[in-house]
Amino acid sequence: MQHTSTYRPDIDGLRAVAVLAVVFNHAGLTWLPGGFAGVDVFFVISGYLITRILMQDIQDNRFSLVTFYTRRARRILPALFVMIFACFVAGWFMLPPNTFEILAKSAIAALFFVSNIWFWRSSGDYFGTSAEFNPLLHTWSLAVEEQFYLVFPLLLWALVRQPRHIWILVIATASLMSFALSLWATTAEPVASCYLAPTRAWELGLGVLLALGAFPVLRHQAAVSTVATTGLVLIIASFVFLTEGASFPGIGALAPCLGATFVIWAGLHGQSPVFRLLSRPPMIWIGLLSYSLYLWHWPVLVGARHLSDSSVLSAEIAALCVLLSILLAWASLHLVERPFRTQGRSAFLPQRHIFVFSTSSTAVLVGFAFVVTLQNGFPQRVPPQTRAIVEASQESHALDVACRNQSIADAPCTLGAPATGTRPVEVVIWGDSHAGAMLVGLDQWLRDQGIAARAFVKLGCPPLLDVSVSVLEKQAKVSCEDHNSDVAALIETTPSIHTVILAARWQLATEGSRTHGEFGAPMFLTTAGAKGQSAKQNPEWMRKGLEQVAVRLSAQGKDMVIIGSVPELSFHAPEAILRNATFGARLPQGPSREAFDRRNAKAQKILEDVRDRFGATLLFPADFLCTAHCRFVHDDRIMYRDDDHLSIFGARWLAAQMLTDIKPENRDVGRRQSSNTVSQRPAVPQDTPSES
Repeated sequence: MQHTSTYRPDIDGLRAVAVLAVVFNHAGLTWLPGGFAGVDVFFVISGYLITRILMQDIQDNRFSLVTFYTRRARRILPALFVMIFACFVAGWFMLPPNTFEILAKSAIAALFFVSNIWFWRSSGDYFGTSAEFNPLLHTWSLAVEEQFYLVFPLLLWALVRQPRHIWILVIATASLMSFALSLWATTAEPVASCYLAPTRAWELGLGVLLALGAFPVLRHQAAVSTVATTGLVLIIASFVFLTEGASFPGIGALAPCLGATFVIWAGLHGQSPVFRLLSRPPMIWIGLLSYSLYLWHWPVLVGARHLSDSSVLSAEIAALCVLLSILLAWASLHLVERPFRTQGRSAFLPQRHIFVFSTSSTAVLVGFAFVVTLQNGFPQRVPPQTRAIVEASQESHALDVACRNQSIADAPCTLGAPATGTRPVEVVIWGDSHAGAMLVGLDQWLRDQGIAARAFVKLGCPPLLDVSVSVLEKQAKVSCEDHNSDVAALIETTPSIHTVILAARWQLATEGSRTHGEFGAPMFLTTAGAKGQSAKQNPEWMRKGLEQVAVRLSAQGKDMVIIGSVPELSFHAPEAILRNATFGARLPQGPSREAFDRRNAKAQKILEDVRDRFGATLLFPADFLCTAHCRFVHDDRIMYRDDDHLSIFGARWLAAQMLTDIKPENRDVGRRQSSNTVSQRPAVPQDTPSES
């Protein structure tokens, strides 16, 4: 077994490779789409270094849990405390109340090293503020490490009297179990697999096994160079070829983790070109900054995104953010990290005081976070009139909430005029969350016309038959495919239903990718028997799935009304208004009609072809929401509750404009005109000043 207390400059260089990949990826560097895997490289490094330290203590008969956790506290906590405090200060001046409150809650989770669990749970809020706009999202990886190190030293302590091969057997078995769990969870529970320690433990376990001597000695220089080169190639390849849509961590994390393991393993047995490359002074300098750089880069980038109201930063702004992050990391290293890490007589803080410092600092920050939470993010910072407008726009109507993810077995989600024996349900609204956001407007119109209706809304599921949404099926109790099949069967067997209104985010279903500036996983449509998943197949499955709906509805004599795509803004409308009114931030402009038409070209063609072939009615929200640009404010009221879902006001306004030519006496609404669409673009009020 190769244990050594000598300094490994190549490991600092490997840290530099990992942290730069993460920083550049988060800054939006397109040719490093897999830079997020730098975190996995860190896990391997951490597992190796911590185990080496613990093994040295065991060999010297000075193993102490108190000493271990004191060292961890000196290493991790001071810089973390300063970063979180800085986020609170900046957040006071930059973040609207709801986002500031979310920051406070995530700070509590970060301070208790459970932020990975917090972000796992909060990511399930479909309409919540995107986690990627939270300044503390990156602390999930610190939480994973610290949870691992709550258990691992105790395991070593329990095994200390056992032979070394027993240690290796136990750690190898636990790591294999963790890897198997990761493989399963990456498909079955992908969000949990990403965030939780049990599915990441095998990555640290590789470093542990390396430090325990589980890997053979490399006796020849050629073997050392080959292993090191292979490791670096695996790491770089993962940064270049992995994408956010990849199966990760699971099998996708093998390349960066094995690569890091190979580089460290080779460096144990001799120098190589890779060793010398990683040991160059610039690499070591970045490596020494790596922890602070990791801490600071994300809040800086998030701050810039909040100021620009877009997740995508210009190259110039991104470069400035990276430079500012490096400057802050350098200051943190010299003014915070090193003074607190110094031990012995010259220590800035004696060992007996480190826990007092840690506890008191945590208490102060947690106390402030609780106050922010109890005060709902201090809404007093926002002008009352603006606050009222924004709060109204972010409300979800009770009808929308009640109808989400209902199956045909649930109590009916009804809207419009009350259904009676003489007035049965005649209309069904069927679609995804965009259909749900429109329900309040459709409800008002249906009531005015005396029509009883029923809604079937499933988040993230466009109304397509024999098509599944691969990303969502992994977490759904009832798949999109099964849900849509059940809805179609109910419509077919209910004679009173004569009209079906379909609404969805068609452009996302067709393109697969989200709009410029929007975080979130891509949407992959697939079908039984299809191999692999790719957004290139989406238009084909979108067309076939919608045509299948039209075929079945037409066979039963049902009329079909298709509501086209609502324009996507690429920014959170209520928060943009808040920041403009409160902090003077620039108010962004809605997308141009040209940009909307370009993104919707494929979806629009499919919808028009289905209209022409099956005699459906096709309505275009963009004709009412857009002139030269698409509006998100009308009559000083906000028309969106986030970046792509209509607010209550927006849904009511749009329905009143869009449905004027559909009258209750036209029971054959799907076949009443040859063009079956809005023949003339309506008069639209001039763009509001907010769009200039």
